[in-house]
Amino acid sequence: MQEPQDIGTATGPGRNRRIAVGVLLAFVAIIVAATAIGSLPGVCASCHGAQASATEASAHASTSCYDCHLDNGIWGLAAQKNAEFSRMYPAALLGRDLTNPSRAIGRSACLKCHEKVLDGVTAGDGLSIKHKVCAPGPTCDECHSTVAHEEAVRWIMNPSMEDCVACHRSQGVSVECETCHTGEPAERRNIRGPWQVTHGAQWRKTHGMGDQSSCGTCHPADFCARCHGVPVPHTADFGLTHGTYAEKDRKACLTCHKSEEAFCDDCHGVSMPHPAGFTRQHTSIAKGESDPGCIRCHVETDCTLCHSYHIHPGGGRGVPVPWTYTSESLRP
Repeated sequence: MQEPQDIGTATGPGRNRRIAVGVLLAFVAIIVAATAIGSLPGVCASCHGAQASATEASAHASTSCYDCHLDNGIWGLAAQKNAEFSRMYPAALLGRDLTNPSRAIGRSACLKCHEKVLDGVTAGDGLSIKHKVCAPGPTCDECHSTVAHEEAVRWIMNPSMEDCVACHRSQGVSVECETCHTGEPAERRNIRGPWQVTHGAQWRKTHGMGDQSSCGTCHPADFCARCHGVPVPHTADFGLTHGTYAEKDRKACLTCHKSEEAFCDDCHGVSMPHPAGFTRQHTSIAKGESDPGCIRCHVETDCTLCHSYHIHPGGGRGVPVPWTYTSESLRP
């Protein structure tokens, strides 16, 4: 007679299955507990202490870390936990410092609480902006990087007036100050973004480091020329006309272009302006009337007027020597 299969005894296969299920459930419980505990602000603060302290003093003090730093539902949670268990916690246990770049906050995370900013014009802190049009980017950090963690963020980004002006011009929108500024003190505008450099205490040395196309937003067209003596920013055809200004006053060029050798000569390929005696030496430099180094400034007929007409006046062509090209004018 066959004995019944043991499915519930202390030593049978059933016991092994129960043990396996128990281990699996215990493992799941540990993961759930670790996930819950690891999601607490205090755990994040153990490494990100400076950011946590700054948040406590901000308007986001009651906001949990995951409210902002977790997005994309269950998939976002899975990616976050993978980063925590595989990289963050091991680094914390080994005492490593923060090395990776900061992570941008997704736009949808901000809109969970600030969805009304997309309705009409938002005004505050001396500025007005239509976010739906002016801030279509995937993140809000480009302008509001210090809102939650103040100066403790690893990458501080602020709105740049140069970017606003460039966009306004491309869209045909007014660039008058009152379009965006509704009472913000001028001294505050000058300490943000490139303005902090171009309009700071050393502005005489640093003002050219910004986007020169934005200067005309506030300054009249002849403002820069009062000091520079030439149109600044240079006009589109300045490459063809700058020689006239250089002949009048080379010092004006050297205000920004510190070295003739490093700037003028590198472009022209020869010493500029041409030194004394260059007329007699240029035949060893020029490779013909179509030499690219020459026709940057000259036209091919310049060679003909000098070499052919002067040496053979009217010869074979029946054209007299132009009165401007005399032996005196050609003398080196």
